[in-house]
Amino acid sequence: MHSCDRKRVEPQPDANHFFNSGTGTGRHHSLNNCHRYPVAREILYFPRMTFAQQLAKHFREVHFGGNWTDVNLKDTLAGVDWQQATTKVQNLNTIAALVFHINYYVQAVLQVLQGSPLDASDKFSFNLPPIASEEDWQALVNKTMTEAERFAAEIERMDDAKLLADFGDGKYGNYYRNLHGIIEHTHYHLGQISLIKKLINEPNAAEAA
Repeated sequence: MHSCDRKRVEPQPDANHFFNSGTGTGRHHSLNNCHRYPVAREILYFPRMTFAQQLAKHFREVHFGGNWTDVNLKDTLAGVDWQQATTKVQNLNTIAALVFHINYYVQAVLQVLQGSPLDASDKFSFNLPPIASEEDWQALVNKTMTEAERFAAEIERMDDAKLLADFGDGKYGNYYRNLHGIIEHTHYHLGQISLIKKLINEPNAAEAA
């Protein structure tokens, strides 16, 4: 982690925007290695995050909140019971199937980050075990969230240089491509889950669709 260069740079007038919204516009960076914000007449110095830490942050936020879109998996699944999760809407995948699908790839890449070989196949990514009770459904949700946090923690520990190294045998590209792909994949299916949840909760919308 970089040390802070305390060369004085005047902060932007609206720097407190970061504290109010939780997001930044990119206009509040100082000219040194740290972000600087005025609080109670004092300057706080925040060491710059590594690129790997930034990736971990984005991954964690799409699962637990704080992301730019303000939509995350945890909050979207809150209040969804096992019957809703397994409800089929037209020819769409169920919410439970999509949660399993998201976690399938997170789990596969997590194993690689932990030192194991890649052991996954697209053809198995929707092989959801039967969900026949609330207990079954909550077990899937808890597994998804637990492994998401472990995934983020593994990324945070990575050296930035490793992001450009081959992922596994290299045929899938480098680590950056695969980690960023997991984030994109989660956002994509989160959008589907949000729409399916709305169609289930608003039957008239489902009929109109």
